[in-house]
Amino acid sequence: MLTAEMPDTDGIVRIRLTGDPAHTDYAALFREVEKCVRTPGARSAFIHALDLRVLPSESLAMETWEDASFIFPNHFPIAYLPPPGYGAERAALMKRITDRHELRVEIFTDEAEAVAWCRGFAG
Repeated sequence: MLTAEMPDTDGIVRIRLTGDPAHTDYAALFREVEKCVRTPGARSAFIHALDLRVLPSESLAMETWEDASFIFPNHFPIAYLPPPGYGAERAALMKRITDRHELRVEIFTDEAEAVAWCRGFAG
């Protein structure tokens, strides 16, 4: 299941990724996320993916991050709480893609720290 919520009072768009979604599920999510991040008052995004099954293919993971990168404004702060087993290789791959698209993505292992980081961008 993939969900996105409009910005809260701190301007945080909350995105939750769970299970083993199909590529078409991501396409639908990205349309919803784009609406959320373009809403006045959106200052950052928190992506909670602890319950997501890691994409088995590096090329599919790369394509998913590439697609996602087009929906966020440049330099938009994104806190990412990755699924177990994400690993350094996937993190480096994501960093290359998001840097190329001028996004500010930080990877966290603690939800409270990720949310606190996002709150630092509140208007």
